[in-house]
Amino acid sequence: MYLIYRPLSSFYQILGVRPSASVAEIKKAFRKKAHLLHPDVNKAPDAEERWQELYEAYEYLLQRRKVRKAKPGSVHAPGRQKAQAGKQSYAEWKAREREKARAQARAHARMKFAAFKKTAYYQNEIALEVLGDNFMFYSLLFLCLYAPYAGLQRDTSIGFFLALVLGVAGIPIWIGALKKGSNIRLALLRDSLYKILQSRVFSLVALSLLNVVLYLLFAFRTFVPLFISLGALVLAGIAGYLWIQKGRLFPNNAYTRSVSAFVLFPGLVNLFFAVNFLLAQNTQVETYAYKVVWARSSARHDRQPSPFIQLSNNTYKAYPGLRFFWGGDKITKGGLVEFHIARGPFGLRVLREHRFLRQKRE
Repeated sequence: MYLIYRPLSSFYQILGVRPSASVAEIKKAFRKKAHLLHPDVNKAPDAEERWQELYEAYEYLLQRRKVRKAKPGSVHAPGRQKAQAGKQSYAEWKAREREKARAQARAHARMKFAAFKKTAYYQNEIALEVLGDNFMFYSLLFLCLYAPYAGLQRDTSIGFFLALVLGVAGIPIWIGALKKGSNIRLALLRDSLYKILQSRVFSLVALSLLNVVLYLLFAFRTFVPLFISLGALVLAGIAGYLWIQKGRLFPNNAYTRSVSAFVLFPGLVNLFFAVNFLLAQNTQVETYAYKVVWARSSARHDRQPSPFIQLSNNTYKAYPGLRFFWGGDKITKGGLVEFHIARGPFGLRVLREHRFLRQKRE
């Protein structure tokens, strides 16, 4: 029979972390302890019990960090109120997730440790750590090499001084990279990237970026003020979040909330604009004189053409998406621009095509 309440401090002691430890520190401590306490490695009579304690402590502290919410009388309440909040928090978790965690711990305990290290439960955390370590190492290396070069380009020695400062500040990173078993290995980085590409988090990020691309392709070229189209995306994201949080159709967790808020509901808004754009008909041609909007270049202290143009009489001033063109270097300093404008099935006009023309001299 399990205790109803277990002091929170005991979980920190089991993992060997501070109460202020971050999610990354908790994960790293779990992997370190797993090498010592997994029943395949630890031959003590109480090996499985200690493994389940480690697993339970890890799962509880991890979910506490991820879903902890500021409640009156919980985190900031002193003394007895704080202890009571801890009991309630643990009791809630115990009733909901503890047995699931212990069952998973038993399943992993029956594995060989080498097999456990290949599970997604272990490998996904390793992959993120490897990616973070390599990002820090190669970013620092790039800055140390680029700073002197940038200084020489500007006839100043400050780049060498900056590289020296970065090099000294990064001594712990250089030493860590030279240690045996370091994460700074190209083969390990390759394998970690492959695992991340297969993860749900990567899919979520990729689909969210796809929403951004769809917005630029269709909503940006629609005759709708920017604050309305962007506002529609924001409101859709909020609605998607609340739909998962308040509803019962899908599990309420961070992943489902993120999918609904960043992918599904904003995707419906983009679908609306995409259908209106792709099925637009009755194209009309409008021609305007324009001039380039210039931007100051910090590198060469002169002005460079921006991707934006200004139409004569400030036409379509409220629609910056219609006046934004990738590859601003292809835009001449001035001339004529031809807009091919059509009306979609939802009544919204869209810019289907454009063409820059040279203004004829008289």
